[in-house]
Formats: sequence, C-alpha cells, structure tokens
Amino acid sequence: MPTSDLDPDNALDTTDPEASGQLGWQLVLPLGFLVVGTMILVASTQFPDTAAAVTAPGLYPGIVSVVLIVASLLSIGELFAVRRRRTEPAAPVTAVTDEERRDSRRTWARAVTVTVLSALYVVVTPYAGFVVTTFLYCFAISLLLRDRSVRGVVGAALIAGGLVAAAYYGFAVGLHAPLPKGVLF
Repeated sequence: MPTSDLDPDNALDTTDPEASGQLGWQLVLPLGFLVVGTMILVASTQFPDTAAAVTAPGLYPGIVSVVLIVASLLSIGELFAVRRRRTEPAAPVTAVTDEERRDSRRTWARAVTVTVLSALYVVVTPYAGFVVTTFLYCFAISLLLRDRSVRGVVGAALIAGGLVAAAYYGFAVGLHAPLPKGVLF
C-alpha cells in the first residue's frame, strides 16, 4: 500500500471530510466545543460580583468562552465551505490500515476526554475553587499531550502549576478580580 503523499495512487486522505463524505463526524468536535463554550459563558455570568473587584469575576472565563465559541463557529463554517467548494468527484477510498484505525481511535478518545474534562471543569469549579480545579484540569490536559514517563508527568505538573500561578497572579493579584473560591477550598 502506498504511503507517500507524492504518490498519485495515494491521492485520498480518508480523514478529509469532503473526500470521505463523513461531514457529520467532522462536526462532532466543533459542536461539542460550541456547547462547552456556551456552558462556560453562562457559568461566567453567575459568578458573584463584589464591590472590591476592579473587574468582574466572570471576565476571564467569559473571554475564554467567547474565543472558544468563535473558534468553533469558524471551524463549522470552514467545514461547510470546504464541502461546498468540492466540484470534482471523490477518488475511490483506499483501505484504512490498523495503525490508522488505532491513531484515529486515540485521537477521538483524546478529543472526547478534553470535552468531558472541560464540562467537568465548569461544573466543579464553584465547589472546588479556581486554583485546585484549574491545576487538575491543566494537569490532565497536559498529560494527554505528553508521554507517560516520569519526565512527562513532572512536566505536566510544572506546566499546570505555572499556568495556575500565572492566572492567579494575573487576575487575583494584578487585576484584583476575585476568583471562584469554592465551597471546599
């Protein structure tokens, strides 16, 4: 089976939505992130407002959710635009190898995991607080992207700690914006 991108016999990328005709599956992630972004936006409007804050406590999550919503809408728009631009008939589908199937399952598992973790982050933050929840969220996402060695775990912990420290000092200390403390912490 040809493996080179330059090989004319290997002209079809089966992961390409307009070539494979599987647009529905290609829309799952952007729609999922659109839902998560909307959940975050709604949750960010429900943070308690304090008179001591320079900025509203929901400002940062609101900005993140708007970016996530816009990126999701752009992704959905691009999928439909690519689908409309297709004028030539699709090439015959080549057989998918076992390695491609494993990679595809691994990619989908990671994508679903990130979506579930994002939803849990929104739900758990009011109870566990910003610092704990954000550290665990960033740590889990970093672990998904790194190898499972001791070095990878330590690196994920350092990345998560650095991101939480930057967000905490940027918002709580720098902008005097109260972050969700949660019921437990």
